[in-house]
Amino acid sequence: MRKPASQRPAVYDGPAIFSYGFRPFFFFGSVYAAVSVLIWVPVFSGHITFETAFIPRDWHIHEMLFGYVAAVIAGFLMTAVPNWTGRLPLRGTRSWCCS
Repeated sequence: MRKPASQRPAVYDGPAIFSYGFRPFFFFGSVYAAVSVLIWVPVFSGHITFETAFIPRDWHIHEMLFGYVAAVIAGFLMTAVPNWTGRLPLRGTRSWCCS
């Protein structure tokens, strides 16, 4: 039996990374983690210095909590909430056109 149109995902023709709402969060979260490590190691070892209010360890804690962890939690929730509620997941970009 076919599902009604309101329960079927819409056809999406855009980039694959935007086909579901969780994909950009996981992708950019992993890119952010890799770039943060490449920056943090020289800062922590003292090869690079930044004038900030944080010592290197505190900067690392701040970036992990407010950068990486926030992106992963958002990606997880966009994956899990449709499964928990039975609603369709977010897909594509927001449509500004009225049909």
